[in-house]
Amino acid sequence: MRFEAAKDSAERQMKSGAELRDFVDDPRFQALSNYYPDGVIVVNRRRLIISINDAAEGINAIKRSDWIDRPFWDFAIAGNGIFSFSSIQEAMDTETTVNTMEDSGQGREVLLSLIPIHGNNGDAAFFLVLQTSLDRINWLKKKASGDGSYLLFDQGELDSDDEDEIILNEDTKLIVAQGGKAMSLGMRVLLTGESGVGKTVIAHYLHENGVGEKKPFIHVNCGSIPETLFESEMFGYERGAFTGALQRGKKGFAEAANGGTLFLDEVGEIPLSSQAKLLKFLEDGKVQRIGSTEYKKVRVRLLAATNRDLVDMVDQKTFRKDLYYRLNVFALKVPSLRDCPDMIPRFLDRFTAQLGKRRNQSLSFDEESLKVLLNYDYPGNIRELHNVVEHMAVVSGSVAKVSELPDWIRPGTASKITPKSNGKGDPKSSVLDGFKDINEELELKRPLKEVVREFEEAFVAVAIVHYGSKRKTADALGVNIATIVRKSREVLCDDA
Repeated sequence: MRFEAAKDSAERQMKSGAELRDFVDDPRFQALSNYYPDGVIVVNRRRLIISINDAAEGINAIKRSDWIDRPFWDFAIAGNGIFSFSSIQEAMDTETTVNTMEDSGQGREVLLSLIPIHGNNGDAAFFLVLQTSLDRINWLKKKASGDGSYLLFDQGELDSDDEDEIILNEDTKLIVAQGGKAMSLGMRVLLTGESGVGKTVIAHYLHENGVGEKKPFIHVNCGSIPETLFESEMFGYERGAFTGALQRGKKGFAEAANGGTLFLDEVGEIPLSSQAKLLKFLEDGKVQRIGSTEYKKVRVRLLAATNRDLVDMVDQKTFRKDLYYRLNVFALKVPSLRDCPDMIPRFLDRFTAQLGKRRNQSLSFDEESLKVLLNYDYPGNIRELHNVVEHMAVVSGSVAKVSELPDWIRPGTASKITPKSNGKGDPKSSVLDGFKDINEELELKRPLKEVVREFEEAFVAVAIVHYGSKRKTADALGVNIATIVRKSREVLCDDA
């Protein structure tokens, strides 16, 4: 049996561009290359990109479909990617192998390799451009050596005295595992999910376990920065740059995060006029303070979080499409608390343990109140659950009772304005049929908004009674659960 060198075999197989294209277009090749953990870009002899694997797509923050059959140097030299690839330009021109280091300027380094595959005529039939993330190598080394800082842990392994510990179930374990891998590859991570689901806690966890707790973690609440101050706060300024500026100047958030993580919380709140400035920084990793003519390279890992629908904002022209794709390299949706009911008892244990230390008295829930808490929808998610426990700490003794729960959680809370039913069991029909009777109790010489509000509250109250829960009511009426909660809170009735 005769064995041939893989390289020689490949060279003979790729005698023509058509054969090469057939090879890389084969779904089996793409599937195989996607299993490879390093970035792989295939460039043909005409210097056109003909294949990009998943890892390369993530490392370079690009969409594969945008660059197939386009010139490699349009992508590389024009600065469309995070890395410049300038160090391999001469090697591609001379069709020689080269290995070199590339720095994005944003805390990411890769080993960049160019491997020309020569055909029978001695010319390069195609090129392999490989990108190996040094962060991934370091992550694997730590994992292999048993360094637990990069490993997930079970709830039972946590220090119960640590209030910043993260509670994990199967869903959140997967999220932090994927987020940790993405950060080890130097990718930007976008955390999405409803308000109060714990995006900030997960961001801290990803930083501490993927970058290092001793590295800077700069948490920027984008919604709290006035539009006129966004540039100076994000990128800093020199002394005397404007009236009121500090005499010593000021380092911006991006510069302060150098070597660590820049966490852009509520990124959907950045004013449209300020988004272009952030986009430029994400493209070149350079900071220019206001009043300065110099640029400074900074190396940061980027985490972003939002509870808004950025795709919808892009469609409405309130969020830049190019900025969205720069941020959305690897997206993770954090599930709501109602989607993970198994976590409610664990959060209750955490919060009551913390309260026990503060008030020097333990707090537990009787069977009835616990059942109510386990079946509530929590539109405010973990934050709302925490507020409920804080409420109980004030009004309850050592054992919390259902009558002491906040009004909006207790069962049977419905509107005092209850329209007559037509007996058909349809809440919509009941409200409409009873509207004439409601009118008799209303003073019609009032603002229309006030009258509409009362009618909506009555409608929602009856629907909740009919469907049995606020979640089912929201689904039936085609609205968000938060809308149902908001419209039902102000029209509570007695428990009786």
